[in-house]
Amino acid sequence: MRQRQRSTWGFSEQEWADARDSLSLLLADAAAQRSTVTYGEVAKRALGGRVSARSSALMDLLGEVDSREDAERGIMIASLVVRADTGMPGEGYFHFAAEELGRPISDPRAFWLTEVERVWEAYSGDGDSEGADEAPAQAATKPQAAVETPGASASAAVRR
Repeated sequence: MRQRQRSTWGFSEQEWADARDSLSLLLADAAAQRSTVTYGEVAKRALGGRVSARSSALMDLLGEVDSREDAERGIMIASLVVRADTGMPGEGYFHFAAEELGRPISDPRAFWLTEVERVWEAYSGDGDSEGADEAPAQAATKPQAAVETPGASASAAVRR
C-alpha cells in the first residue's frame, strides 16, 4: 500500500484545514477587491507566521487551494499571490500551472496577467458586466507590480 503523498508539514490535520480555509477566504477577498497579496502576507495570515514565504508548506497549501478553485471555477486563484520584490508569482506558480493543471504557457507574464483578470472577473460580484471597461483602470494601482498610473490597463501597469 502506498503512503499518502500529501504532507501537512508538521501542522495537525485541523490546523491544515483551518489554514486552507483561511487562505481561501484571504484570496477570495483579494479577488473581490481586484488586488494581489504577497507570499509573506499569505504565510503570516494563513499559517500564522509559522512558515516562511518561500516554504514548501506554503506552496503545498497554495496548490491545494488552487486545485480546488480550478476544479470548481476553472481559475487559478493563486495568481493573486506575488513576490514582494517583483510583484509577480514565483517560478513554482508557472510550473504548477503547466505541470499540475495543464495550462499552456508560452509567455509567463502574459499568462499571469490573463489569469489575474480571470480571477478578478470570477469574483466581481454579481457578474454584471456594467462598468467592465473601468475595471482595468481601477485595478492598475492595486497589483503589487503595478506602476502608479491611473487609467492604465492592468497589462500596461506591470512593467518588469
